[in-house]
Amino acid sequence: MGNYDISHNQMMAKVTLKSVPDKPGIAAEVFSVLAEHGIAVELLTTSHTGRTTGDISFAVPQDQVEAVKARLEGVRKEVGFKSIDSDPGVSVVTVHGQGLSQDPAAASRILKALAGGGINLQMISQSLNYLSFLVNRSQLSRGLDVLKDL
Repeated sequence: MGNYDISHNQMMAKVTLKSVPDKPGIAAEVFSVLAEHGIAVELLTTSHTGRTTGDISFAVPQDQVEAVKARLEGVRKEVGFKSIDSDPGVSVVTVHGQGLSQDPAAASRILKALAGGGINLQMISQSLNYLSFLVNRSQLSRGLDVLKDL
């Protein structure tokens, strides 16, 4: 794929904390608990779901999803979220390369190609040199093929 490298983590799980209070320190509390137990996260995103609440979603290795849920259930009252949803059938794909920062249309081309291939993206994160996204594991192979053809 041009000047880009593609990597993926196939066996991932998406975790979403629902109706988290929207106030300073909540995300720090959540991710401190996970860090204390050696659990690293990818693709952290937040979204507002009300005036005073939001959801926090992130990806973890599939084999750690039960430990993540157990650790976070232990702080549910202090953090104040309503529930934990998880999907153990996802993969993270990352496109790396300086072209992403040098070409304003690069992300658009990548996302359009994936859409044209019928790939549904559950989460997206971009920085200057990478574009990462979460897909259903059943769509991983097709998504990688689409990216190869760019």
